[in-house]
Amino acid sequence: MQELDVSTSSAPFSTSGFASIAGSIHPTTSKLTNRYFKSSKYVDYDAGDGLPINLSITYPEPDYLPPQWSAHIHPEGQPYFLKNAAIRVVTEAYVYDGNVLEKVEYWIEVIENLVSQKQTLSDGIELFVQIDGNDCLYYLVDHDSRTEFWLDDLETSEMGFEPVASTTHLTADNQVEGVALEELYWIHVEYFPTHLERLVPRDLEELIGVFSHAWAGTSIPDFPSEIIS
Repeated sequence: MQELDVSTSSAPFSTSGFASIAGSIHPTTSKLTNRYFKSSKYVDYDAGDGLPINLSITYPEPDYLPPQWSAHIHPEGQPYFLKNAAIRVVTEAYVYDGNVLEKVEYWIEVIENLVSQKQTLSDGIELFVQIDGNDCLYYLVDHDSRTEFWLDDLETSEMGFEPVASTTHLTADNQVEGVALEELYWIHVEYFPTHLERLVPRDLEELIGVFSHAWAGTSIPDFPSEIIS
């Protein structure tokens, strides 16, 4: 899979606010993230150690996020985090951990610089980042055009796409085509829904159309018995 080498020694922009993190950026999709392949983390408490002498349990101090960051809970219970900055960022990396936060902030700065070199930003752009060691997996979505995209052109086979018949199957200006990339966009919305504003009328109209089509496909007309016989 294609990668962008953006180690601090060769990056064409400053990341002086962070420790040196040598790594690479890898494109991914909302279908290929590790959302459902995480390992559980827990603290193993040994009951044999007993309670403190005052017979009370001591809880850790509450965790706080830095400015621009907020925590959100998916309806399934999965936490995720939002950074409301020049490019809105979502991640499932546990940014309450200072070491994790440092890596996330580093890669956000790297990607923001790369994006600014390649295209004009709009308010509808949102970035997803996933930390993998010192590397970063990412994709971007555009809420206005309801599509998923990356910093460089990629082959469909690299990104795990199903076979497509034409470029219009991937993306198009009208609302009918662009099936593959719009599917990825809606998967992203499914995974990160709670910070989003209400649906626009176009989305509601399409949702009603989907339900209407599903209802029509499962209902059986009540034909008179003489016609059936």
